[in-house]
Amino acid sequence: MFPVGDTAISGAWVEPEPLVEPPAPGGPTDARREPVAYVVQDSDRDPALVAVFGLGDPAGPKLLEPLQITDPQGLIAGTFAAAQARVLDASGLPRTEPPKPRAAQQLSLDMEGIAACTEGVKLDTESPGPLGYGREFWVVCEGKGHLVDGRTVEGKGAFRRPNLLLKLAPDGTRRSLMVRSVFELPGEIARHQETYGLEGVASGPKGHVYVAFQRGWPRAGDPKGFTRVGRFNPDDQSWAFAHYPLDRYAQNAPGPKSPKSSDEEAWVGVSELSRAPDGRLLVLERDNQRGDLARVQRIYAVDVGAMDFRGAGPLPVLKKELVYDIIDNGVRDPRYGVSIRKPEALGVLGAHQLLLLADDDGKRGSKKGTPFFFLRTR
Repeated sequence: MFPVGDTAISGAWVEPEPLVEPPAPGGPTDARREPVAYVVQDSDRDPALVAVFGLGDPAGPKLLEPLQITDPQGLIAGTFAAAQARVLDASGLPRTEPPKPRAAQQLSLDMEGIAACTEGVKLDTESPGPLGYGREFWVVCEGKGHLVDGRTVEGKGAFRRPNLLLKLAPDGTRRSLMVRSVFELPGEIARHQETYGLEGVASGPKGHVYVAFQRGWPRAGDPKGFTRVGRFNPDDQSWAFAHYPLDRYAQNAPGPKSPKSSDEEAWVGVSELSRAPDGRLLVLERDNQRGDLARVQRIYAVDVGAMDFRGAGPLPVLKKELVYDIIDNGVRDPRYGVSIRKPEALGVLGAHQLLLLADDDGKRGSKKGTPFFFLRTR
């Protein structure tokens, strides 16, 4: 366990990324490098950073160095301001003066997933340290608030910010990453924003980027029991989507009974995406229950390459295959002696090895640390 204390873990990516085919004899290899995990947090009250953990020490993961995320061009602040103005206009409300952008070192984001850019990347394999210091990354940030046909609602669910896909690039210091590009969801989807938004990102074939919605957005056309996976093409900045079927929370399963009895209270959603060595996407599903009330904590694989994602109209449904059932395999949280509180981050260590991290929701003053779970799927 690493004593992250107040940090809320929400996404991870591991390098060296395992490959389907081994490198050719005499070809470049990064096998001499220790595995490294890049971890993001979903706490928008703390400075945004990517924590870099070395995984090669038998004694356990070690924090190597945090990479600060900066936005020297103010791209995020500009996107937030434009989205707020758009929503206020649609709602017939007067525009408000946008808050002054924070200093770059104080940038805060509700990050929910990270993945390295894998297409056209040339890395410095001779310099010491993790290869990721020279990488570009994709990061998803969850939005906040509801929209009904582009109009904000009143009260607690009022619109605050949109869901974003960010591209981060090295700034030359090897100590921070800067925001290079900011992408929003297409307008016909974003205008129906709901609370549970983007929650996981993975790089895929042909340079495509895949993002998961934690739960479905009914007003955007998602049927009950389904959420959606989005595919973003950086070349033309286009979006396409497919539906993903969610497991159901079984109230009648053996074990303690949940006091949350309705579908609106006891729900199942997606927490993370990651790319498997065979090119499929791994999807981490979980319910919102605590301890031994949890029923669903499973990792599935979906073949996105075989699916015709669509920009509009009826969406195809992804077929999922169970890879690992966390609860059925007896994985317990050593801090509390019960099922994992909130499995949130997933990384791939090898063909049948996974890294799983739990989220403590950034509890202030926590001294129990965040456990790293190393799973074997076979």
